[in-house]
Amino acid sequence: MNKYLISGLMTFVLILGSGLSQPTFAMERNFYLFDDMASYPWSGFMGSSSGQSLELNQRDENNPQEGVYCSSIHAEGWESWAGIYIQSQDSNWSGPGADFSGCTRLVFSYRGQPAGEEVEKKAFNDQWAGMVTLSNTWQTMEIPLSGLNVDNIYNILAFVVLGTWEKTVDIDEIYLVFDRPIETPSEVAVTGQGPPVWNYSLTVDGQDYFIRGAGYNASWPSTRNHDDFALMAENKINTIRLWGQGDVTPAVLDSASSAGLMACLSYWLPRGDEGPNDAPYTDLVFRSAVKRSVRNFATFYQEHPSILISGLLTWSPETINKA
Repeated sequence: MNKYLISGLMTFVLILGSGLSQPTFAMERNFYLFDDMASYPWSGFMGSSSGQSLELNQRDENNPQEGVYCSSIHAEGWESWAGIYIQSQDSNWSGPGADFSGCTRLVFSYRGQPAGEEVEKKAFNDQWAGMVTLSNTWQTMEIPLSGLNVDNIYNILAFVVLGTWEKTVDIDEIYLVFDRPIETPSEVAVTGQGPPVWNYSLTVDGQDYFIRGAGYNASWPSTRNHDDFALMAENKINTIRLWGQGDVTPAVLDSASSAGLMACLSYWLPRGDEGPNDAPYTDLVFRSAVKRSVRNFATFYQEHPSILISGLLTWSPETINKA
C-alpha cells in the first residue's frame, strides 16, 4: 500500500489500494462520531425553554477520556429538563437519515457533575433509552443495536439533563462498531514526474487504471445506491467521488464494491467559517486533535474494497498551509 501527497485546492494525502477479493474472516472497526472532532452535527437544543440554558463546548481540554478534547454540555437555569442531540444532519428530526447497516453497537464515555445525579440518554431515533448516574470519573457505556432499525437514523444520540438548576455532562470517544470483513488490499501506485511536464500514471495491482469518474451524493434508501451504481457500471464508469464521511456510510461503499466501482472518499477539514467549528490551526492542541481524527478516519476506511483514494478536503488553501 503506497501513500502519496498530491497538492492542490482539494488536497489528497492518502492513496489507499484495496482489492475486490473475498474476505477471509471479520474484524471490528470503530467509526467515530466524536474522537476529538465531531463527524456529525450536535444540534436540536431541547428544553422546557427551547434549551436556552444549555452551553456546549466541543473542545474542552479538562482531562478528556482520550485524545486532547472532550465535549462538555452545561445546563444552568430554570428549565426542568434540557438536552442536545447528535443528528445525521443539522436539525433533522424526521429523516431521511444515515444508513448504519452492519453496525453492531454504539459506544461512548461520560462523566459529570453533580456526582450521583441522573442523566437520560437516548439513541437511534429513540429506539433505545435509559438513565445513567453521573460520576467524577469516566464511565464507558455500550448500547447493543441488535433488533433496532439502523438504516434510517436521523437522531443518533441524545443527552438530556433532568430536574436540577445546574448540571455538567462530559462526553468523549463516541463511536459505532462495525463488523467488517478483512480484505487483502491491492497495490495502488502513482509513477511519473511533475512540473514543468506533468506525466503521471496510476496502476492498481500493476495494471494501468484510468479513472472514468462521476461525483455522487449518497442516497437513502440504500437500494437507490445499488441501482445507481449498476447503471454507472453499464456506462463504463469505474470510479465515484464521494464528498465526505458525514454523507457516506459503509453500506454505500459496499454497494459500490458489489458493482465493481472504486471510490475517492474525502475527509472535510474544519474550515473556520462554521461557528462552533472555528479552526485555529495555529493552536498545536487543535492540530493534534485534527490529526487524530484523520488517522481514525483513514484506519476505518483504508482496507474497504471500494477505496481507491482517501484524502483531505477544504475550500481554502490557507487551511492546508496552516495544517
